[in-house]
Formats: sequence, structure tokens, C-alpha cells
Amino acid sequence: MQVNIDIDNTINDFIYKFRYYLNGIQTSDKKYEIEDFNTYDLSKATGIPEDVLNILFFKNNAFHETLDPLCGSKEVIRMLCENGHTIRFVSSISYDAIQSRLEFINKHFPYIYADDQLLITKDKSSVNADIVIDDHIKHIENVNPDCIFILFNQPWNQECDSADFRVKDWSEIREVLERLGVL
Repeated sequence: MQVNIDIDNTINDFIYKFRYYLNGIQTSDKKYEIEDFNTYDLSKATGIPEDVLNILFFKNNAFHETLDPLCGSKEVIRMLCENGHTIRFVSSISYDAIQSRLEFINKHFPYIYADDQLLITKDKSSVNADIVIDDHIKHIENVNPDCIFILFNQPWNQECDSADFRVKDWSEIREVLERLGVL
């Protein structure tokens, strides 16, 4: 099977580190909670201009070097590989952030050749898959109807009810994949 997996907020702790560092640089008394990020547009959620967020976070390779894999992601993805499934990391990041994602994959998923398995596209539905694991509801819209969509629960996707499965962590993803007979 072809399994497409998003990177930010699906296999790494982007939003948690974003919140941590954002709270650390805030000059006001406002401290953000994860629930405050109820839109995928973090500029809108925070009131911070997008160009500032780009410099500090989105296009900042130093920030991305601080990211860690979410608990269980390494083990489940390894199991998928060991069971003969093809893993592709599919992301809609900007091109100047590619190097940090390649380094993340090479560091934490060394059994996956990142140069071949990292795909960058704004239209993730254009990448054929049997299973998609993502945190953004817009990637459900044009997915092949036979594709199984596993939505990683986040504050910005609470309105979505069209995913095949909604999960809160990688232990639940493992359970879903076992029920489907994939693991």
C-alpha cells in the first residue's frame, strides 16, 4: 500500500514548539494554549503578520531543527515499512523549508530515503495513495474516494466530519492500521 503522511503537526511537534517559543518571545501577558490555534492560519490565530511568522518559524531552519517526532510516530512508520508499505512524506511547505524537512526525516527516519520520499506540493490530492495521514481538512477534499483518510486531531480541524478516522495520537493510528489489516 501507498501511505502518504504529512510532516508538520502529524509526525513532528511543530505546533507545540511554536506555542512554546511564541510564549517565550511574547511581550504581552497573553500566553497561548494549543486550543487557541483554532485556524490553520497561524497569522490570523495570533495576530502576528505572516512575514514575521515566516522569519521566526515557518522558514526558519534553526526553529525546525528543534522539532521532535511525536510519540509513537517512529515506531508505527517503521512497522509500515517492515510490512512492505511505501511511505511518502507529503508536505505543502515552501521550497526554502525543504532542507530542514529532509534533515528531520534523515535524522528520525533513517530507513526512509528522504530524497525520494519527500514530496512537496500544494495539491496533496495529486499524489496517489491508499492511506493518507494528515492534520489539515483541505487535504480531504479531492482525495481518491477509495483512499482511507486518517485525520490527526488538531484544534483547527474540529469542524471536519468527512475523515474516515479521527485520531489523537500515534497509538490510535496504530490501532486503526491494525483494524484495517495494514499492520
